[in-house]
Amino acid sequence: MRSISLGARLVAAALLLAPLATAQVSEKRQAELRKMADALQPSVERIRGLKFETDVPKGIQTEKELLAYMEVELDKETSADEFEQMSCQLAALGLAPRDLDLRELLLELLAEQIAGFYDPSTKKLYLIARDAKKSDDPMKQMEEQMMKMFGTSTEEIYMAHELCHALEDQHFELLTLDLEKLRDSDRLTASKCLIEGTATVLMMEYLLGKMGMDPGMMKDQDIFGENALSGASPVLERTPEIIKQQLMFPYVQGMKFVSSIKESGGWKAVNEVFSNPPASTEQTLHPEKYAGANKDMPTLLTLADLAAVLGDGWKDEGHDTLGELGVRI
Repeated sequence: MRSISLGARLVAAALLLAPLATAQVSEKRQAELRKMADALQPSVERIRGLKFETDVPKGIQTEKELLAYMEVELDKETSADEFEQMSCQLAALGLAPRDLDLRELLLELLAEQIAGFYDPSTKKLYLIARDAKKSDDPMKQMEEQMMKMFGTSTEEIYMAHELCHALEDQHFELLTLDLEKLRDSDRLTASKCLIEGTATVLMMEYLLGKMGMDPGMMKDQDIFGENALSGASPVLERTPEIIKQQLMFPYVQGMKFVSSIKESGGWKAVNEVFSNPPASTEQTLHPEKYAGANKDMPTLLTLADLAAVLGDGWKDEGHDTLGELGVRI
């Protein structure tokens, strides 16, 4: 078994998506989504304080196409035996039920949560053309109506998030962070906090601006709250806490980390973090430990070889760093 943890697989999974066919999406729908993305770019530039150096190519995918590709990529990255081993490890630690179908859960989660994505390897923004059926959830209906009142939509808000990734990639080359090569899931999650945190801050500033509110209010408010993940979606609601946290932490805590950096030195200070990303979830949970007098870098622990002590029948199934996030869960 390769020594890459469940957490690293979860965080990396969203980076593996690549081009799909768009034949199932009508030309009219494709034109609508591309027009929306093009119209958003000046607002993204204004908020982020950076300019697009080149045009961002845009592709359109259906939910079915997205799911089909994710199945291929997930199975390419992780074998059935490895999924079984990870399920056993989670169950042994009391973090998930033994009968959990981890592969199926990840596919459901990623298909449900992804509203669009930017692929730094192709420099292309992919927009998901979801079914236009009206939600039966009264809260969702209220949210959609409120968005409409303020002249925006959830689709537009998420698109601003992904455009931020494209803009930052042109200036900071996101692939240089080597996320897919990291075998330390705690450090991987911390790096994702920077990437998703900046895009989430921009997304929230865009939304607050549409509502006529001061974006500066974010520094004094816990936008997501303690129950940020409660009731977010049916699939997320029944997901074991460790998987839920590893998927959502880069967005929720990433926004808080980036907001703290931005408050101390504006977007210029945030830009500098891309050359020196946070090294642990401890640093993202406690931004004062990222830099300055209280900077606290991770301490590498070397474990002794237990093979001789344990005897025959034992084997190393992998190793990883839990970090403060993992220990807290």
